[in-house]
Amino acid sequence: MIGALAAMTVLSAATPPQVARPQPVIVIRAIDDPARVHVRDEQLAAHIAFVETHFARYAMAGPILDEGGAMIGSLFILHAADEADARAFMADEPYVVHGLYGSLEYQTVRPAAGSWIGGVIWPPAGAGD
Repeated sequence: MIGALAAMTVLSAATPPQVARPQPVIVIRAIDDPARVHVRDEQLAAHIAFVETHFARYAMAGPILDEGGAMIGSLFILHAADEADARAFMADEPYVVHGLYGSLEYQTVRPAAGSWIGGVIWPPAGAGD
């Protein structure tokens, strides 16, 4: 853990590189319906198969955890043309089909900075010095 923190400190001290502006992504916050949590176990194999089949559509996906570490939902970051495309894609997701989620929130996001995109989309401070 200390090594990881030291690495983060070293990375954060460096001037980030400027990168090309990535395409927007659709962030989906899906919170489980407490009355339907059984669906998570029942549809796990189908969910994993769906994710693996459509792997390239995901920038990132994973469970949302409560403070105790229990799964309470899912976060999906999708490569999609727009929100309608993301909604159509998610309509076939087994957890959605079988009613696991009590709420699904969709938001378009333009990545602008961070290790995920490899830098920042603006000229870094001091880059022209």
